[in-house]
Amino acid sequence: MDSPELLTEIGLGDTPARLEETYLEGQAKGEAKAILRFLEAQGISVPKEARDRIAGCTDPGLLIRWLDRTPHAESVDDLFAEDAGTTADRAEA
Repeated sequence: MDSPELLTEIGLGDTPARLEETYLEGQAKGEAKAILRFLEAQGISVPKEARDRIAGCTDPGLLIRWLDRTPHAESVDDLFAEDAGTTADRAEA
């Protein structure tokens, strides 16, 4: 009996997928926490709606973009602003 069959037999058939999902959820929560801490450390007010949006985000790419913007943000709106240079950069190419 190979491992997947054994895992299924003892009720742990989806364990590898569940472990990956749990890991990714934990990673997202950590990124969200870091974003909120950085904003608060900079004295930026984070309204409940924005806090919920950040804490509830599960898209790793989006969280990284927000985290990258955090040091330069002057308000929470700066965090959510679309990249201004992206469209202009494409038009120039």
